[in-house]
Amino acid sequence: MLVLVALLGNAWASPERVVHTQDLGAAVEDVVSAVDGQSIGVLHGSGVTIMRVSDWLFADAQPCADIGGIARDPRRASGFLVGCGDGSVSSLEWSGDRVSIEDRTIDFGDDAVLGLAT
Repeated sequence: MLVLVALLGNAWASPERVVHTQDLGAAVEDVVSAVDGQSIGVLHGSGVTIMRVSDWLFADAQPCADIGGIARDPRRASGFLVGCGDGSVSSLEWSGDRVSIEDRTIDFGDDAVLGLAT
């Protein structure tokens, strides 16, 4: 379960209210922010959830069957790269009020992508 909390008061204060909760169906594996800081990508067992910071809009994405990692896209300030079990890499980015998925021409053969870092 993903829980985002707003802290009111000093940095050592206890959370006073929960801003958003969402059941992702599996444990959170990785959290990364986009280069521009305007969105956050969450990798979990059932896919990827992208949150737009400006309005707390959430969108789920399933770019491939077996996702091995998520990282910020260094070429797109608001994008993310997702490594797939078939050796491909997909790009995710906000497009209006939805997340667009684009297959990249990066191919690592038949080996699964186990993680990404930028």
